[in-house]
Amino acid sequence: LVISPVGAPPTVNLLTPANGASTTPGSAISLAATSTSIDSTIASVQFYVNGSPAPVNGGNGLTAAPYVTTFVPTLPGSYVIDAIATDVRGNTALSGSVTVSAALPVPTIVFTAPNPNATARATPGVPLTLAATPSVLGGGAQFLLVEFLLDGVQIGADTTAPYTFSWI
Repeated sequence: LVISPVGAPPTVNLLTPANGASTTPGSAISLAATSTSIDSTIASVQFYVNGSPAPVNGGNGLTAAPYVTTFVPTLPGSYVIDAIATDVRGNTALSGSVTVSAALPVPTIVFTAPNPNATARATPGVPLTLAATPSVLGGGAQFLLVEFLLDGVQIGADTTAPYTFSWI
């Protein structure tokens, strides 16, 4: 027995995130939608990520406005997000999709020795100590290796902080 929904379908609009938004893995993204029905009541709004129910609210739809929650991407990559609204009569509507990218931040490195504002002269047979401090915007990153390069060729490396190399 198949029973067809009755009445007009609801409408649903995804408010956040914005299309093209970016974040880092492990950071929460706000998911928000509005939904209305001209002749019924909204039963739920379910958010989807890459075609599967978003891992929020136990994978279930939100049953009361405001339809707001968060999603945390765990890995770098692209995530397609949309929402489906269902009214109490079983009518459904699909929002437009947005794509969000999650990427790891790019580390930066600063030379701390010799002084980056000084001119250092390498004298044959006399060690020149190089030191560098890596960082990532937002912090919290662990660094496995700092390589010291001369004209694109590795001349030294260090795997523990403080990252130094004595060049002879």
